[in-house]
Amino acid sequence: MAEKPLDCGRTIKGKIIESSGDPLPYLNVLISNSYKHSISDSLGNYQVSQLCDGPNYLSIRQNGEILYQDTIYLSSDTTINFELNENGWRLNPFEIKADANFESSRREKLTKEELDKKYGLTLGQILESKAGVRSLNTGNSISKPVIHGMHSNRVLVYNNGIRQEGQQWGTEHAPEIDPAVSNNIQIIKGAAAIKYGFDATGGIVLIEPRTVNKKPGIYGDLNLAAFSNGRQFNSSAFVGGRSEKYSAFSWALQGSFKRGGNLHTPDYYLKNTGIKEYNFSSQLNWDKKNYGFAFYYSQFNTDLGIFSGSHIGNLTDLQNAIDRQIPNDNADFSYKIDRPMQHIEHELSKLNFYFNTGSAGRLNISYGRQYNLRSEFDKHRPYDDSIAALNNPELQLELTTHSMDVVWNHNKVLGLVGEIGMNSIYQKNTFSGRKFIPNFENQGVGAYILERKKWNKLMIEAGFRYDVRQLNVYFWENGSIQAPQHNYDDIAFNAGLKYTFNKKSIIRLNLSKTWRPPSVNELYSDGLHHGSAAIETGDAELNEERALNANLDFEYSVSKLSFQITPHFSYFENFIYLQPQFPPELTIRGAFPSFEFKQAEAYIAGLDFAGSYKPVSFFQNSVKFSLLKGYNLSDRDNLFQIPSNSFENKFEFLLKDHKIFKDNEFGLTFEYVAEQKNVPVARDYAPAPPSYYLFHLDFSTEIKTEKTNFKVFFGVNNLLNQAYRNYMNRFRYFSDEIGRNFSLRIHIPINNYENK
Repeated sequence: MAEKPLDCGRTIKGKIIESSGDPLPYLNVLISNSYKHSISDSLGNYQVSQLCDGPNYLSIRQNGEILYQDTIYLSSDTTINFELNENGWRLNPFEIKADANFESSRREKLTKEELDKKYGLTLGQILESKAGVRSLNTGNSISKPVIHGMHSNRVLVYNNGIRQEGQQWGTEHAPEIDPAVSNNIQIIKGAAAIKYGFDATGGIVLIEPRTVNKKPGIYGDLNLAAFSNGRQFNSSAFVGGRSEKYSAFSWALQGSFKRGGNLHTPDYYLKNTGIKEYNFSSQLNWDKKNYGFAFYYSQFNTDLGIFSGSHIGNLTDLQNAIDRQIPNDNADFSYKIDRPMQHIEHELSKLNFYFNTGSAGRLNISYGRQYNLRSEFDKHRPYDDSIAALNNPELQLELTTHSMDVVWNHNKVLGLVGEIGMNSIYQKNTFSGRKFIPNFENQGVGAYILERKKWNKLMIEAGFRYDVRQLNVYFWENGSIQAPQHNYDDIAFNAGLKYTFNKKSIIRLNLSKTWRPPSVNELYSDGLHHGSAAIETGDAELNEERALNANLDFEYSVSKLSFQITPHFSYFENFIYLQPQFPPELTIRGAFPSFEFKQAEAYIAGLDFAGSYKPVSFFQNSVKFSLLKGYNLSDRDNLFQIPSNSFENKFEFLLKDHKIFKDNEFGLTFEYVAEQKNVPVARDYAPAPPSYYLFHLDFSTEIKTEKTNFKVFFGVNNLLNQAYRNYMNRFRYFSDEIGRNFSLRIHIPINNYENK
């Protein structure tokens, strides 16, 4: 009699909740013997498919920690619900930040698979996969996240628990972070999380380094990517291990490399748009139950070519370049990076200690040091041949930042769970070369308290903080050194609630008051902002910016349908913005558009929507859109540089498994970006570009071999090779966006890293 074939079409599904009945989101459900996994959604639902009959080794994990594990024997589709108590599911009961369920704000997490599919893109481009998040670009290599219409100093980026402090004052100074250091990136929209900063009006981006497994041994993975447009190649490797003899000790190393040449629009090459990037990070950890420490070091290095067609010789040529459809600087493909260009370095060192304070809570102490170097090379070399031969930068900025954070997470006191923290910062910036940003010292200290209380389905959160900042500026004027001092202090607070209805829907409401002092570039920039090819002028009389914010978030999820809808509103007193000034300015380095920092009463309001419908197991339709408006109440006019309304629809198909190929997914995405008609009247160098639509294709599969399973991702962006310009790109004055771009990504686990 023939042996009955093994059925490998089984499914395990269910819900993960805590003892109170509240769902536990964003937990990883892993079947280690078949390399299948699932992430529990915002309501705790999970589903793992295509499992074989017999024993299946299931574990539930959070941030690399095993919360639960068991062997499940299958002979049919099975529904299993897990109830994990406080001590069972949260291995570190005092690390409140790890409990996303106990917050009034919603965290949107990019899964490991999402990050693998986006590998090789900039941080801003990766975050665009979430509704309400766009990117502000300067060309294609420089981008920074825009959340709810806000960017730069209104969006905080935390790298391994340390607030990123680089030279990100301007629109073209992107966060100096390699996204490959992380497999856990989260977004918190709005100003709900007061513990991260008093100035996070738009939101927070949390980037956590790769975690080290609890099981002894050495493991890792390798990511490779290639892109047709720019002939770009990316590689990244991670290796980590844990000692078998000293189980508390672990280590990890990571490194990446990127190289690309001139990019291509549908009709022409963009001259001098190559990039070279090389980064690495390392970490050492000693984790005990009641105490531990960690050391982390990372370095980011990049050379960026600045599109030469944006640096113009005279005013007539500048106007012709803005009016012309095709840039005058003709080019072919080349990997060469020539002037104008930038060289950027960023170092981060972090030392963290933690220890339990009896049964009351846990104390965390972190020290961070960041060093940022920016060298800017103008298009034209000095006329003196001997000086030109040195090839020195025309401007060099060095910024060093020291920060200290002390946070005590406490257990329940009078029914409250929360934390008390203090932060301090000291910065010093020096420059050499042409004038743009003066030397300065920036220092400050702040303290906050954040408390939460839960009553069955209702959770309330409230936080309050007070900060003091002092900015000392030094520059030469009228034959002597000028040293103006700016002092600022203010309070910030937030109040939020979360209510869970019948385990199918959740509503969150957050109200907050934020403020921020004007940054040094808003006060004192004076000259060529090199990367954005613009003259920018600050105003030393700018006042503190204050904002009142409201965010309402509603989630609904059933078996086939889920969606989130988020209306938001921010009212600003003394909103600081960049406004075009006429006429353009002619300098010895060329003619450039001119901009000046202004201040006004304003508001930004919008609506985000993201939803998915899965009528059958092999098909899913996902939709997201964002509506946004920014208005200058003082001038009764629209705000400059607010993202256009956008819509995206994706069709995903799960194809049948093959003997070697499994988890075969095919996707077709339609993206529409409307023309930005809400622009300031007659206050721009060129009208907002027309609306555009794009199609994108992607395909992914997992290839099974005897030693390991590796994943392959293939994609085509801008499938129809459409010519278009993006309102949120500072180079829209001079060129189109890039054309069709084929991509191939390969993810190779080493020693079954993902299945430990």
